[in-house]
Amino acid sequence: MFFLLVLLTSSVFAQDDSSKRQILKPPAGAKVAIISFEDFECPDCGRAHPLLVEMSKKYSIPLVRHDFPLPQHPWAMQAALINRYIESKNPKLASEYRDQVYANQPQFGEDADKFRTWAMQWASSHGVPIPFVIDPEGKFKEAIDRDRDLGRRINIEHTPTIYVVTNSPAAQQPFVEVVDRTQLAQIIEDAKRAAGPDTAPTHTRTAHRTKKS
Repeated sequence: MFFLLVLLTSSVFAQDDSSKRQILKPPAGAKVAIISFEDFECPDCGRAHPLLVEMSKKYSIPLVRHDFPLPQHPWAMQAALINRYIESKNPKLASEYRDQVYANQPQFGEDADKFRTWAMQWASSHGVPIPFVIDPEGKFKEAIDRDRDLGRRINIEHTPTIYVVTNSPAAQQPFVEVVDRTQLAQIIEDAKRAAGPDTAPTHTRTAHRTKKS
């Protein structure tokens, strides 16, 4: 019985590791990247946001974001949908929108109406008015759901969940979860050292390697 339990546990861990290796990879052309699963309403995501942007710029590595709105957060999905809409019109403005949502989190609390009023006004003032029906074909929701499904496949349970990933065969571990953010710079440096020079352009867009599988 004990042997069977160990065998089953080992099989689960092997499957989990295999899923992570498939999902947690740098985008094409990059050797090292930061991958973050986030919820716009999550306070700790707001706290992590400036650091992730700073590290991406400092080390010239891509920052790939995946939407992972949590069901207990009233306006997280709405914020993600608006982000996708803005990004479809103006990707650079979507990055600014993300900055501002995180910066203004405290004033929204859990009030979805207050958030939506702010978001509509903000987008309109920046030249991208939000339509009453923001996602008539459901394509933005579908993209968010794909992100969330990716997270579930690798057992994401909280936000933010942050990884430093590399595709270098010289790296001892192709993905490292950043549990202590004070260690983020060191983890990136270790990954870059193993990977060698990386000439891929830096980007901080919401995840866009997700595909139906």
